[in-house]
Amino acid sequence: VGLPRFTINDSGLVGIGTSTPFAKLTLQGTYGNQTPLLDVASSTNASGSATSSLFRIAANGNVGIGSSSPLAKLSVSGSLNSGEYPMIIQKLNSTGYSEMAFFSNTGAGGESGSIGYANTGASLFTNQVFLSSAGKDIVFSVNSGAVQAMLASTGNFGIGTTSPYSMLSVAGQVVGQNFVATSTTAVSSFQQLLANASTTLQNFTGLRSTTTNATTTSFAVTGSATSTFASGIQISSGCF
Repeated sequence: VGLPRFTINDSGLVGIGTSTPFAKLTLQGTYGNQTPLLDVASSTNASGSATSSLFRIAANGNVGIGSSSPLAKLSVSGSLNSGEYPMIIQKLNSTGYSEMAFFSNTGAGGESGSIGYANTGASLFTNQVFLSSAGKDIVFSVNSGAVQAMLASTGNFGIGTTSPYSMLSVAGQVVGQNFVATSTTAVSSFQQLLANASTTLQNFTGLRSTTTNATTTSFAVTGSATSTFASGIQISSGCF
């Protein structure tokens, strides 16, 4: 005698595929059977099988919304019109956060990081989209796991390096028309421009102050190599 297809026990619990339901509704498949546990179909074929699923719980426990073959614990799929979104996370409380949080595999120590939006009454990141970590580095990768940029837990940002040693560390060539460094205490645009023996300054046309009373602390080339300036160094009038 096979298992009953449908059971309502003395406690009012309902079981489908099981004679011992342990919840208000218990769905249980047989071993090796790939029949979905639950499917809400938007269309069916002549035999009554779903051809398009609005919601499905697969035999392996994966949940699909708009997918009849969910590939992960939660798969969301569907054709969207302009202005529609596959998922919305919204915190209705004006002081709260519309946030997706991430935890370690053990869940110990609280969340490891989060991404979201802080509502207008939130105490942090007010009215801003944020990416936050709990003392962890935030890395940016676009190619086979290699790290192209990193916001370290120290607050330093590195491009081309995973060990930024200053507020901005760049390992590689930097190109720009103007570079301006400002500070509430600095007396010049750059407090120091330092080129070591392995550094090349190409097409370097000027070092100038943006204030009338500024002084240049140092312009230094260090190292054992011989340093040369092919076009010379020009000091304009009014420097002394």
